[in-house]
Amino acid sequence: MQDFINRGIYPYSEASRLLDLSVAKIRGLVNGYKYPNKPQTPAFKKQSISYNNREYLSFYDLIEIKFIKYFLSKGVSRKEIIEAYKKAQKELKKEHPFATKFTTDGKYILADNKKILLAVRSEQFVFREILEQNLYEGIEFEDDIPKNWRPFPELKNIMLDPLRKYGQPIVNGYNILTKTLYDSYTAEKKNIKIVSEWFDIPCSLVQEAIDFEKRLN
Repeated sequence: MQDFINRGIYPYSEASRLLDLSVAKIRGLVNGYKYPNKPQTPAFKKQSISYNNREYLSFYDLIEIKFIKYFLSKGVSRKEIIEAYKKAQKELKKEHPFATKFTTDGKYILADNKKILLAVRSEQFVFREILEQNLYEGIEFEDDIPKNWRPFPELKNIMLDPLRKYGQPIVNGYNILTKTLYDSYTAEKKNIKIVSEWFDIPCSLVQEAIDFEKRLN
């Protein structure tokens, strides 16, 4: 477990909730598909490890899967994404090439001024718009590397930070797990004021934690 102290740790079930993807879909992206007639390779190189006979994903795995999910939704093929990933690995020499800050010239996706994604049919959508407005929404970068992620940007105080609480969703500034507040809220017959007093945290932040957990359920 030592390897995950500063990287986050997520069971597949939790990754499924955070990414709004089925566990089967995530496993397919992470491990590939063993179809008898047409096996498919993993879409990226995972950072996951096994612990007590269970496999967990890291914070950077989540961000890379988020990237892949987004481009699949825009019509980019799995094959194109895998080719882009391999090229990004080679060009950027980074352990997690899709967990980085990309830019665009409007036609190509760029990283460190290198063309990374070349095979995308650019008439389908405008790179500049999707990169700036959608793909990285809620992610805070430091030196082009994701520092934390707010899955629902409108809930601005709820974030995942791999350096805190093993990357689990927390209320920023208080380091309290959203699940802890939600479970307490349920146990206290949905009395937000009691939870607020118990944890010495504003009612508004308890409400954000509740809203966050409800959106994941």
